[in-house]
Amino acid sequence: MFTAVTAATVQGVDAQRRSAGLSARWVLALICAASAILLVVLGSRLSFFNDDWWFLLQRPGIESHGGLDVVLAPHNGSMVVLPAVLYKALVAVFGLGSQVPFRVTVAVTAICLGVLVYAIVAERLGSVAGLAAAAVILFLGPAWEALLFIGASNHLGALVFGLGALVAIERDTPSRNALACGLLVLAVATSNTGLAFVVGVAIAVVARRRWVELWIPAVPAALYGLWWAVYGHKQSTNVTLNHIEHLPRYVFDSLSHGLAAITGMQHGSLPGVLWSGHILTVLAVLLVVVWLVRGGRPSAWALAVAATLLAFWLLAGASTIPGRGPDASRYQLVDAALLIVLAAELLRGTVLGRRAQWALGAVAVAVVASNLIVMRQGYDFLRVQSAFAKTDLGALTIARPLAPPRLWLLAPVAQTQYLSGVTAGRYFAVTTAHGTPAIYTAQQIASAPISQRHAADAVLAAAYGLASRPASRSGATGRCTRLRADGAELTTRSARIRNFSATPLVVGVSRFAPSAMPVSIGFLAARSEARVQIPPDRIEVPWRVTVRTAQGRPAPAVDLCR
Repeated sequence: MFTAVTAATVQGVDAQRRSAGLSARWVLALICAASAILLVVLGSRLSFFNDDWWFLLQRPGIESHGGLDVVLAPHNGSMVVLPAVLYKALVAVFGLGSQVPFRVTVAVTAICLGVLVYAIVAERLGSVAGLAAAAVILFLGPAWEALLFIGASNHLGALVFGLGALVAIERDTPSRNALACGLLVLAVATSNTGLAFVVGVAIAVVARRRWVELWIPAVPAALYGLWWAVYGHKQSTNVTLNHIEHLPRYVFDSLSHGLAAITGMQHGSLPGVLWSGHILTVLAVLLVVVWLVRGGRPSAWALAVAATLLAFWLLAGASTIPGRGPDASRYQLVDAALLIVLAAELLRGTVLGRRAQWALGAVAVAVVASNLIVMRQGYDFLRVQSAFAKTDLGALTIARPLAPPRLWLLAPVAQTQYLSGVTAGRYFAVTTAHGTPAIYTAQQIASAPISQRHAADAVLAAAYGLASRPASRSGATGRCTRLRADGAELTTRSARIRNFSATPLVVGVSRFAPSAMPVSIGFLAARSEARVQIPPDRIEVPWRVTVRTAQGRPAPAVDLCR
């Protein structure tokens, strides 16, 4: 009788666990689907941005010279074999006309990360904790760069491969060791972020004292070393003694921002002391100290994860440049994911009661809601930059018959620093072969915000080589009129400007932007003449010419001769 009751009880418990596990998987599927829909919908409303243009246009190009160089040339000091291949493959199959294939790829990678984090945390703390962790990671607003900016998703990809390698190495079997090695190779081939996971796996192997298995991290490390010897050394690592001296502060700030991200505190509406996460870091260190004093000891896998985090921060800090500080959005996903799985490993075996589970679920919802605010801010920034890209590339398309192939959309030309991967020759070559990304027509440019219209004028002026060139006063001038303060419309393609004053003047032109925001094309010396020539194109919007003093005041005694 006792045996029968015991067997029935065990079967009932097993059934409950299977039912709970099935329910958790359905909830996880819903969380993953919601995240994927969000990333694809938001991303499809954006354009390519910053590094995207380098991968799309400049391999081969400014950054590489064709052949193997297309995939092996470094990008910002990183080995980016997989991203380079992926960009080329997506363009070859789907073209440049839609963002959806690129955004689906990012979303699928994010889902892989969410499932990995869920599996790790759920195994240690239960399915509710796993679902909370996955939700925080999949909607990590402070990591908007890695989720909404295609070019920064290489950190996301390296994180998925690297974390997968850590999971594989947790159990010592030949097949899992081989899998870990292969995943590390993929991580390193995706981003330098993968190097941190090579360190973590090496620590895991050393911790279990299987020295013969050091081949697992040695293979990807050797492949990276070979790549660096042939290609990587051609770009600066940005490692300096000053950066190395400040590594302790960089690590402290990185930990702080990671903790702020996973607790929903990383947005500007909070006081700086909370937004920075420094208080959270102090509390976390105190809790770890108390845990150690009470007899807690980190497992070998916890040491491997901690070593990965530390290696990531040290590598990033040693080579930091503006835009890649501890608060950089692209780094927050790595920080948050590794901190979460490290905490789960340190708390392994902790049983969460029903009230604790409900509380954890409520906290996760609050964190996700808070972090979505930050994601919206990042999206708004990318939305504005996408509009600049569509405006500038629309202007470049208008000027296509005359734009020189070497025209480079650097910040002084494009009025934004995020189109530096675009040169006219490569842009027209790639778009001829693979279609055109979303750009603005002349009508859309004319109705865009003033700053974007001014950017379009700057691109057109650079493409047409507009400049005020000295002219002889004895030349034929035709009919002359005194320039008004708001300039004059150029009804002819060539005109002369006469400066009767003793003040040097600045000559500017505008087309889509108001005449109060001209693009400067040269100077007009005192009591001299200059010639302005505008090449014809298919757009009927007229140009206007304005002349101002260096201080921006209207010019005195200036005639425009048609």
